Amino acid sequence: MIGENGVICSEQEMNFIEKFAHTTGAALENAKLHEQLEQVIEDVKLINETSHKLNSSLRLDDTIHYMTEKILPFFMLKVLVFFSVITNDKYKILEGSTELFFQTKNKPYIDKIYKKINREKESKFINDTDTLFGEKFPYRSLIALPMIHNNKMFGLVLIVHVKPYFFIFNHYRVLQSLVHHSTLAFTNSILREELESLVVTDHLTKLYSRSYLDEQIQQSIERDKLGSLLLLDIDNFKQVNDTYGHQTGDQVIIQVASIIKNNLRDGNIGARWGGEELAVYLPNVPQHIAVSIAQRLVAEVHKETVPHTTVSCGVSSWERGEKSAHRLFIKADKALYQAKNNGKNQVVKSCEK
Repeated sequence: MIGENGVICSEQEMNFIEKFAHTTGAALENAKLHEQLEQVIEDVKLINETSHKLNSSLRLDDTIHYMTEKILPFFMLKVLVFFSVITNDKYKILEGSTELFFQTKNKPYIDKIYKKINREKESKFINDTDTLFGEKFPYRSLIALPMIHNNKMFGLVLIVHVKPYFFIFNHYRVLQSLVHHSTLAFTNSILREELESLVVTDHLTKLYSRSYLDEQIQQSIERDKLGSLLLLDIDNFKQVNDTYGHQTGDQVIIQVASIIKNNLRDGNIGARWGGEELAVYLPNVPQHIAVSIAQRLVAEVHKETVPHTTVSCGVSSWERGEKSAHRLFIKADKALYQAKNNGKNQVVKSCEK
């Protein structure tokens, strides 16, 4: 028997070649199916984990940070933005979005994307943004998905990449599922924080609300020469709730809040930052004094709470030239995270300028 290339093969050899080709093809097909199945499993796992986490009544910034941590590595991205819709004409880029979207040079592009999505209320999957802008946008691939609840758009999720045709349909499908499952949590977080912004005092602790604290710090930055922020987190609070119940957990928060109030002087502001996190702002107090105050608070909580409770504390400060209260919170939060990692029940000061 003569093969297609003119080589003479016996019938037995041809049968072997045919069987080998069939077996190899089947193996390759099975390998491809196995790879696709593994990808589907990873997709479902991501969606289920995210849905479960978001159903735990996270605050808006916690929701954004959690989704960012999940989405960026999954899509091998460095840029991601969450918009919150304020009115039909305006939007707010939420903290937790990547730095690209806060840059002034990119605002015209962001405006155009937002207006288009808000007008059409439809998702966009664009693999060459030149077709959208008619000019060079530094990020060529784009997926934009609106968060719509009861026919109203509450938010928008946008991912981009520098390369054209970077995203595949599976990226779009998975992100669409994530947005679908997170929209209700996102919407509830926005509505909850809008309600909180109308309230100056936290109902449980009788400390000030987070929105009031934000306003006062920003005013202090514009008015004073310096200031310090203490961010305190009750250690092992979930264990307290699991062991003694949520009512006791609330009593622990109230006890810590009471200790804070008893240590405040005129002009100091104690606030409930959220959940088991509390904050103290000290206008015109330098960092070294703020650290001493924080250490006293940590020691008193350790000594006076029943059941026995401890707190970790991060301290940050600013001097004239600072423009953003948000940066002050970021520095305190990083220091608090370090205090937790170092063993809890301690104070860590931020070394960032």
